[in-house]
Amino acid sequence: MKEVQLHGLGDQLAHGPSQDTFLHAYTIDCDLAADALPSLRSLLDGAEREHIRRIRHTLEQQRAAIRRGALRHVLGAYLQLPPECVPVFREPGGRSTLRPDGGGRALRFSCASSGAWANIVVGAGSHIGIDVELISRDRFPDQLADTLLHAREMPLFANLAPPARSAWLACAWVLKEATLKALGLGLSVDPRTVEVMTGPAPDRPNAEEFCLPGFPHFSAWLWREGEVITGMVVSRPSPLPQRFHLRC
Repeated sequence: MKEVQLHGLGDQLAHGPSQDTFLHAYTIDCDLAADALPSLRSLLDGAEREHIRRIRHTLEQQRAAIRRGALRHVLGAYLQLPPECVPVFREPGGRSTLRPDGGGRALRFSCASSGAWANIVVGAGSHIGIDVELISRDRFPDQLADTLLHAREMPLFANLAPPARSAWLACAWVLKEATLKALGLGLSVDPRTVEVMTGPAPDRPNAEEFCLPGFPHFSAWLWREGEVITGMVVSRPSPLPQRFHLRC
């Protein structure tokens, strides 16, 4: 079996990152990496394979295996471990983490996926959360506002022109989920209790850092690339994120 090389990890990892704090965000199109599926799947442990086996659709099984294999490659680059030796596991709630007794460099990381698109963010010295969504009226209809938005967010949403509402709700969703991931809570918390939005959704490919009204100790970023919206939330102070695209 041919060994997979994931390009895009960056020359800065040749000897491991030297900064006390860093923030690196990686994206991968799982469908473009389909040729690497056998090699990436071979890196997974029994628990990961069993979780993937329970996924209903074959395409989603393949994407999940690629995401998990890519995560092992990324973390292995920082820990200076072979991907198959990275002590990563899924907690009962579904969050991926490193085993505390696994040794190596202490890292914080977060993962997210939507369709073929997957994101991994890695850092040191910060609480981190990331989420990604595809924007569409089917996924983010106006009715979602009632179950998603904080009371102070509802008037902002109501004042938007109808064509702008799906993107705005997608931004609110990814920021709320990223915030709850950074807090270590996940969606066990009612998203209506989490206030993150203060204005229109960004229409720039690269959004600058901004504050979350309900969480002043966090910084946030939003990126939109076509119909894909990514939200990242990190505890302050934090460096500017560096972004990389992974490819096989």
